[in-house]
Amino acid sequence: MKIFLAVLILLLTACATAPAKQAAIADKPELSADDQLIRKGAELVAAGSIKQALNDYFNPVVERCEALAKNSNRKLFASRGQVETIYYMALASAAKIDADALSQTCSQALYFKGYASLDLGQPEEAMHSIQKAVEWSPVNSRYLSELGHLYQLNKDWNKSLETFQQSEEYAETFSPEAYKKDELARAKRGVGFNLIELGKLDEAEAKFKECLALNKADKTALGEIEYIKTLRKKSASQ
Repeated sequence: MKIFLAVLILLLTACATAPAKQAAIADKPELSADDQLIRKGAELVAAGSIKQALNDYFNPVVERCEALAKNSNRKLFASRGQVETIYYMALASAAKIDADALSQTCSQALYFKGYASLDLGQPEEAMHSIQKAVEWSPVNSRYLSELGHLYQLNKDWNKSLETFQQSEEYAETFSPEAYKKDELARAKRGVGFNLIELGKLDEAEAKFKECLALNKADKTALGEIEYIKTLRKKSASQ
């Protein structure tokens, strides 16, 4: 799958003689009014005013996005850049459906709503919001890792593992350079954690070592490797 994605993107990029209209939209740098609401809401979450952020900032944006999708006769994607946009347009073309790729505003609003909902002890609402964010942005590694985390909270190790593996693959291919390293490390840690829970300690250790190759000071990866050592000692003593 990874090779297929890479080849597809190279082919599409080579065939594109001019930037797509959708790509230009996705790459637009200005903050819209809704983007500003999301940013303010995120600041409120960081300050501990989670309910206010959810009710006054995230929810209004989500409602507008839901109305936008409902009233559109095209499949709407939310994209972080041209490569991601080209991929979404290729998916739509293959499925013979009309589609547009917008900025990441709608998926970001859903992501932050999910994050806030989880902080408020509403895991079902968090799951719903993050799944919706992934629907808007199917190859966004950050959203997929958050979804994988929610599956972990439900102790659905296999589903979580599959989701984090997708996140890892898409981080390598689609994450913007500014975020690629962090998103790749987050996905790898998620994969490793699930492998521990599934009793696959050698595979887990290898995955955490991949994290250390990205950042030798990754405290979480270092801690998990030490934990794996204690599990092995415990198993050997039984």
